[in-house]
Amino acid sequence: MNLRHALPRVPLAGGPTPLQLLPRLSAALRGPTLWCKRDDQTALAGGGNKARKLEYLMALARQQGADTVVTFGGVHSNHARMTAAAARMCGLSPVLVLTGTLPVPAVGNPLLDALLGARIVTVPDHGKGRDAAVAALRETLAAEGRRVAWIPGGGSTPLGAMGYVRALFELRAQCEAEGITPAAVWCAAGTEGTWRGLRAGAALARWPVAIEGVAVATPAERAGFGVTDEASFFSEMGELLGEALTIPAAQLIEDQVGGAYGAVTEAGVQAMAQAAQAEGLILDPVYTGKALAGLLARIVDGGYRQGEHVVFVHTGGWPGLAPKAAAIEAALAATAGVD
Repeated sequence: MNLRHALPRVPLAGGPTPLQLLPRLSAALRGPTLWCKRDDQTALAGGGNKARKLEYLMALARQQGADTVVTFGGVHSNHARMTAAAARMCGLSPVLVLTGTLPVPAVGNPLLDALLGARIVTVPDHGKGRDAAVAALRETLAAEGRRVAWIPGGGSTPLGAMGYVRALFELRAQCEAEGITPAAVWCAAGTEGTWRGLRAGAALARWPVAIEGVAVATPAERAGFGVTDEASFFSEMGELLGEALTIPAAQLIEDQVGGAYGAVTEAGVQAMAQAAQAEGLILDPVYTGKALAGLLARIVDGGYRQGEHVVFVHTGGWPGLAPKAAAIEAALAATAGVD
């Protein structure tokens, strides 16, 4: 990837993640040939898409002379876990502002946050209570003499999304090596940084592939996550890239949310089971299970033909299995015997 302006980056994600053919799942669906971009295998604290964003965000924190990194998320946040690990790798102290109540005993990401020694502040879901807690934290860190870099939830700033501009070029090279031109690339979309970064990358590469994002939260929830309007987001990305971007308009696929962020859906669990039983591929119920469910629904509806190729981006999230175990088991029982 050639950029007019070199952007500082800390190598956290490791080498190119694999592009894996899914032959048994493809054959079972009798539709397009499916491939999986294995970003669950990035080389940071168990893997996941946040590693690519944090390469740029941690470089910025270093430039700012920070000794402490603060970020935000829910109590089971993958982004918070990976930010804590990235901070440790960069010699910085992690502080996690987490919405909700920590589970006792700790499971999944909260357990990993504890192992990483992150300082955790829990806050209410909404309103003045949360604002007051964050204001108090700012005062506390200032009184301690901390030099703080503040990273938004999901790391989905225009700078963070550069990680998925880079990933798009990596994916294109892998597809060319395989001799394929995909009809589409699919991914989960929460704070939308991955989806927007891939779209910006495709525009920059002039690669005519549809980038399909599957929403995992309602529009109101995404607004609460701090998702900004696309025009200003892509404008700032263009400034960072040193090139004006013309991004094709796209709509998120909204029918897999299940009513709320984090809700376990039968369609999502069924997609998880299909991937696991056909390919040994482990997905999570909050992000990748719902994204694959959206792709499978499109295939069943005849959206792709045999002979076409479709890439599914596995964005990680395996620690999300543990806190949802009962709901996953219930959904598996409800879909037992469904082909």
